[in-house]
Amino acid sequence: MSDVELVLRFFAYRQRLLHDQTALKIYLDEFLHQGNLFPQSLLASYRQLFEETVKLVFDVLGEDAFRLYRRRKSGWNWFDRPTIVVYEPIMYAFSQRLERKTELLSAAVRVREALPEFYQINYEMFEGRRVNRADIKSRNDAVLTLLDSILSEHR
Repeated sequence: MSDVELVLRFFAYRQRLLHDQTALKIYLDEFLHQGNLFPQSLLASYRQLFEETVKLVFDVLGEDAFRLYRRRKSGWNWFDRPTIVVYEPIMYAFSQRLERKTELLSAAVRVREALPEFYQINYEMFEGRRVNRADIKSRNDAVLTLLDSILSEHR
């Protein structure tokens, strides 16, 4: 997936649950079309939001930030490449907790250590092509709950 599509998906994904019920491809195309009309000031703030979020994600989770811990015949292991089904809720959740950046950075090891169990418990939510609104919301809520539980331990 191209970098441009990942940025588009980040912003479209943040709005989709609020505003849209059309097919994802149609929604992304329309969001891109509308985004080309946004004022420069809004685009600048979007850029800052994306850059701060992706930096925080990589600072907390490292290079494996968007990889899925998955079940195989040989047992549980990390998928060998990033996946959209992980990228979207991770980016969403971290963007919703930017104000707690310092705490997340302090808890980075704990967050990374919690991920295998998190994916084992929530595996059905992340496997396959689950893209309806309820699935999207469930993944977002699950990642937010994970972050919030770790942040509450860290106080």
